[in-house]
Amino acid sequence: MLPYATVCSILRHAMQPQPHDFVTARNVTPRYCCKMQPLADRLALLLKGKSIAEEARALNMGRTTLTNHKLGARNPDTKTVIAYARRYRVSADYLLGLTDDPSVRSWSEASLSEQGLNSIVEETRTLVIKRALAIFEEVFIEAIEREVKDQSLREALLRTVSSLIPDEESEAKR
Repeated sequence: MLPYATVCSILRHAMQPQPHDFVTARNVTPRYCCKMQPLADRLALLLKGKSIAEEARALNMGRTTLTNHKLGARNPDTKTVIAYARRYRVSADYLLGLTDDPSVRSWSEASLSEQGLNSIVEETRTLVIKRALAIFEEVFIEAIEREVKDQSLREALLRTVSSLIPDEESEAKR
């Protein structure tokens, strides 16, 4: 399922009217609308055999609104797309036509195992520590070179700092 911000972005882009996109129906003036046909088609499929009045009541909206969304005459806002996805237990991706797979996947159902997640966490932790040590070494060496005037003391401090920071070769041996 797409994050909320992505759904907002997709809807915002899709809701820009195009001059050749208009809906005509009996007793309705031609109206410009966006290209949300996949949503209309999939909503019609999900509503097949269900009472529009009951579904509209369950979704806390008017029958006309639901019918307009189903026919593609109007476009739902982001909150409504999310409400449809929750009500019919499909992903927003499916409703928006981004995938043909209607199933909703949550983090608990993700294909990553606990062991895989632990591995990712450990790798990230190692990279952060390495980067922090590199920054520390850089700053510390710069400070030693700038502040310590005695050449022999400076060299001794630099050797000590270098010995404290593990290099790539010693890390590989571990």
